[in-house]
Amino acid sequence: MKNFFKNLFFLLKNDFDLIVFSEGIQYQKIYIEIIKILSTKRIRILYVTLDKSEKLNLKNVTILTFGKSVFRSILYHMLKGKILLTTTPDIGNNEIPISKKIKDYFYIFHSAASTHKLYNKNAFDNFNVIMANGDYQIDELKKIEVFNNSKKKNYLRTGYIYFDYLAKNKFINPSNLNPKNILFAPSWNKNKNNLTSAFGKSLIGNLLKSNMRVIFRPHPEQIKRSNKTISLIFNSFKNNKNFLLDTNESNLNSLAYSKLLITDNSAIAIEFNLIFQKPVIYIDYKDKINNQDYKFLDIKNFELEIKKKFGYVIKCGNNDFEDINDIINKAEIDFAKKKYLLNEFLNKNFYNYGSVAEVASQQIIDHLSE
Repeated sequence: MKNFFKNLFFLLKNDFDLIVFSEGIQYQKIYIEIIKILSTKRIRILYVTLDKSEKLNLKNVTILTFGKSVFRSILYHMLKGKILLTTTPDIGNNEIPISKKIKDYFYIFHSAASTHKLYNKNAFDNFNVIMANGDYQIDELKKIEVFNNSKKKNYLRTGYIYFDYLAKNKFINPSNLNPKNILFAPSWNKNKNNLTSAFGKSLIGNLLKSNMRVIFRPHPEQIKRSNKTISLIFNSFKNNKNFLLDTNESNLNSLAYSKLLITDNSAIAIEFNLIFQKPVIYIDYKDKINNQDYKFLDIKNFELEIKKKFGYVIKCGNNDFEDINDIINKAEIDFAKKKYLLNEFLNKNFYNYGSVAEVASQQIIDHLSE
């Protein structure tokens, strides 16, 4: 309560050029390079986080922790500023209300996926400005805008900043390399009957039998909502030296030190393909759909395009992946034939690869000067 009143009095007295809203430290990598640039420009920046572990020590940047207090909705209404930047969708439709004291809400992406299928129907309706990864998202969102009869937005050609983060930080220590590392990173969905619960144990078991080293990285939401399933898998293999459960906030090491990824619908596959340029096996189990109206929008699915171009798709068979070693060999051979196309595809479909933070910062500066 003491922290609540301290934040309340602070917000009543102050307003900012830019407010950055973060749900947790795992999202700081999306904002940090932009904030570093803007903090040198005499721009007043407020960084609001729900995570007590988040720290920032930058000039012209104030950090406030809202925590998970039942009173925090009051604090959201007290926010005053010209721009609020976030990678949290559905603002105004969830527990995070819109503040009338903020002029413009900016959205920046933490995923390279399409916007019409994996996100909720109205996920972007309350934003004024969208900092898009590429043309595909702008085309999608303009159609969604019409379909939802929502307000028109300003679309910026920004780029996917997480690609730049990975490319900059993907240093690999040769001593940690293991040519048998396989990353199993299934997607999360609201259906309790998912790839992890149905086939996770048998897949990992057969990978280990094939003398592979398995890095199992479940989605954070899956850990939160299906802890019994994750615990069952962990307890089944915890004594096997070739099994690792990765629950780290960052997926960087798992991506860097794995030779191949196995998933169903996780958008992590896009980063693994395009930035680390390594093969992905997609298990065709169940589609991940958060917007049931996506089928009426007549929009091509971007992650499906990547899956068809660069992925190796298999179905869940009756043998429960007993032939997984042969599947991996075939996937690697297939990917080697396509690998030369990756850089062209990346630069064609994503804006400003390698300089997204600089572009995004200038776009914010330009907007503040309007």
